[in-house]
Parts: sequence; structure tokens; C-alpha cells
Amino acid sequence: MKILNKKTGLKRLIVAVCALGLMAAVPAAADELEEAQARKEALEEALEASQAEISALQESAWELEDAIAEIDSQVYSIESLISSYAYQASEIQAEIDSLQAQIDEKQVQIDEKQSEIEEKQSEIETKEADIDTKTGEIDEQYDSMKKRIQYMYENVDSMYIEAFFSTETFGEALTKVQYLNELNEYNQNMMDKLKALKAELEEEKAALETDKAALETDQAALEEEQNALADDRAYVQAQLEEVRELQYAQEAQMAYASELRSIKASELGYTESAIAENEATCADIEAELSAAISTIEALTTTYDTEVSEGTTTYAYSGGSLLWPLPSEYGADHISSWYGYRTHPVTGELYSFHCGIDIWCPQGTPIYAAASGIVVANEYNSSAGNWTVIYHGNGMYTEYMHQDYLGAVYVGQEVAAGEWIGAVGTTGSSTGYHLHIGVAFCYDGYFTGSGRVDPAPYLGLY
Repeated sequence: MKILNKKTGLKRLIVAVCALGLMAAVPAAADELEEAQARKEALEEALEASQAEISALQESAWELEDAIAEIDSQVYSIESLISSYAYQASEIQAEIDSLQAQIDEKQVQIDEKQSEIEEKQSEIETKEADIDTKTGEIDEQYDSMKKRIQYMYENVDSMYIEAFFSTETFGEALTKVQYLNELNEYNQNMMDKLKALKAELEEEKAALETDKAALETDQAALEEEQNALADDRAYVQAQLEEVRELQYAQEAQMAYASELRSIKASELGYTESAIAENEATCADIEAELSAAISTIEALTTTYDTEVSEGTTTYAYSGGSLLWPLPSEYGADHISSWYGYRTHPVTGELYSFHCGIDIWCPQGTPIYAAASGIVVANEYNSSAGNWTVIYHGNGMYTEYMHQDYLGAVYVGQEVAAGEWIGAVGTTGSSTGYHLHIGVAFCYDGYFTGSGRVDPAPYLGLY
């Protein structure tokens, strides 16, 4: 909005300038020259304002370009970080996948061991049932056999006696005795076999339980390895989450930087557009200014013609100018001559002074050095309250540092010796004095480049 307000002000100023150009010209060349000078000053003011706006906009554009370049640099760094984090994440993910594959493989081994354990447990249970069955049979046979053996042990003598006496022959008796011996031996052998069988079953069961314990140990070892792998996987997974958080943070920063760059680019585009519009405005003003200068040149020529033809009452044709102050403030009051000097305000060495300074009290009247027309009557930061009079044939006189403005006005015709202002110390000044200057400008308007030494024209030498 600030830029638009400035542009609106410039456009209003241009409209005012154009209005000046459209005003009806007065018959006298001096009046027309006054209008042309006013129009030129307004155009110069508009041009200066537009050029200042362009300078401000250009500064803003350079700042925006620097900001965009800085953002681009940050974006490049962020992109590098994001790529680095993405690579780290892929590497960690590969490690996680590898660990998971190992965990899965361990789980397969654990499951296989579990199947073996279950199978071994089934065998143990079967063996235990077999042992229980065999043990029952053995115990039953053992009890029966114990009874038989006990009976035979307790009645062995009677049995042998009965064997001898119950038979009719000695041979039969020997046969019975032999039978009893064999039966006793059989019982003993069977007892030994039953004991051996039971011991063998117990050994088989113990072997199965040993195998089962070994399988359980293997399974526990596998589970421990699996748990270690799971811990490693959890640790690596935490690293992955950390890297991803960093990556997400950088992506968020990237989004912010991209949005900021877009905003800056939009501002830059607007600023460049404003610069282009102001440049176009400057071009229009310069065209108007060129036309105004041409008008001033033409009017000056007309004015000089009037002077040469005697149709106006004043024109400088050589000779000394009138002293611009009361006689008591003559040449002996000159405090600074035309030429190089040390600047009284800035202290600059070899500063060129383009006029003559005459010191005198505040309010001392100032007089026109020759007849002419006032072409400038304004404030300047250096000259202070300043009046310029055109005397014809390209000659101008200027009167600086006046106490106030208003004694004369632009376009006013003044006679030689007519009061035009009062001594002051405005602008770049260290005390009350009049700066009187003389210039010759043949382009139809006053410029500082035409200034000359006033002393010869004031009759000082």
C-alpha cells in the first residue's frame, strides 16, 4: 500500500504539471516564461520523487534477491540432509530386515526344537506307559516268583525227600530232583531277566529324559539368541525412528522454506513490476520535462527578442551591476571571495565557492543588481531561502541565505535596485550574510554550471 500511495502522489503531481501546461498563456513572454518555469520545477520534483521511489524499490528488489538466494542455499542444504537421512534410513531398514530374517530363522529352529521336544515327550510318555505296564507284569511275576522261590526255599528238604519217597524207582527220584533243580534255576534266571528288563526300561526312560533336557537346553539357547536379536532389532528400530524424525523435521523445514521462497518471489515480482511502472512514469515525466525545457528555451528567445526590439524595459547589456546591499555594507564587508577555500561548515579543503559572501546584520535589505524577471524563489538545503533573477541575454543573478521568502514571487518583473529580500543565515551557513552569484546560461533555464566570478560584474576589479 505504501508504494501505491507514492505512485498515486506522483500521478497527481503529473496531472498538476499537465494542468499547468494546459493553462492559457498570457500575452507577455515574461508571464509565459513564469508558467513554463513553474511547470518545469513541478516536473523536476515529480521526476525526483519517481527516481527516489525507483531507488527504494531497487534496494528492496536486491534485498529480496539476496533473501531468495539465501533460501535457495538453505534449501540445498536441507535437501542434502534429507537425502542423507533417507540413505541412513534405508541402511538401517536393511539392517532391521536382516535382523528380522535372523529372528524368523531362529523361530523356525525353535519351532523345530519344540516339535522334537514334543515328539520326545510323546516317546517318554509312551515309554513310561510301557514301563508302567512292564513294571506291573514284572512286579506280578516277581511276586509270584518270590512266592515260589520262597516256598521252594522253605520246603526244599521236604520236596527232595518227597521226590525220593514218592517215586518207585531211584531213577524217577533223580529225575524229580533234577526237575526241582532246573525249576529253581529257571525261577532264578527269570528273576534276573525281569530285573534286567526293568533296569533297561528305566535306562531308556532316563535316556529319553536326557534327550528331552538337551532339546530344552537347545531351545532355551535359541530363545536367548532370538531375544538378543529382538533387542538388537528394537535398538536399530529406535535408531530408524530417530532418523525418520530428523528427516520429517527437515521435510517440514523444506516446506516452510519453499513457502517462504514463494512469498519472496511473489514480492520480488511485485517490486519489479512497480519498478517497471515507475520507470515508465519517469519516461513520461522526462518527455514532459523535455517539452517544458523546449518551451522555456523558446520563451527565453522570445524574451530576448523583446529586449533587443525594445519592447521590454530591462535587459543586461554589459557594465557593472548595482551593489545588492546598502552602501554601508560595501566591499570591505566581503568575508569570502569566489574560488577555492576551506568550507566553513564541513571543513572540506579546496572546496569551490561559486559566489561572493558579504556579511551584514540580520534583516539587512537585499536589492536586485539589475532589472529582470524572478525565475526562482524557494528554499534549498544548501542555499537556504534563495532567489534567482533573469536579466536577459543569458545572464542570471542569485541571492542566497535570505531570512525569509515572500518579498518577490516567480514571474515578477523587478527593477534594478528594487528590494527583493532580507539578509539571513538559512541553509548551509555559519552566520548572517548575503551570497551573491552571477551565471550565464544559454539553454533557456538556470543551471549551476554557468556560474562565474561576480566580482567583475559588481565593479570590484
